[in-house]
Amino acid sequence: MISTILDFHINGDKNRILIPEGEDYYGICDRHAIIPKEYISKFLKICEYINLEKSLELIQNT
Repeated sequence: MISTILDFHINGDKNRILIPEGEDYYGICDRHAIIPKEYISKFLKICEYINLEKSLELIQNT
C-alpha cells in the first residue's frame, strides 16, 4: 500500500532559490528547496562543493 501525504506547498519565485528555515545546515541545503528550472543545474552542483577538501575544513572550523 502506498501512502501519500498532501500538505500546503508555496509557489516558487522565478528569481530566487527558496530554502525552508531549518534546512540551511552551514549554508548547505541538500534536502528541500524550491528552485526555478533556470537554476537547477547550479543548485545541484552543491555535491561538487561538498566533496572538496577545502569545504570540509571550513565546516570543521565553524
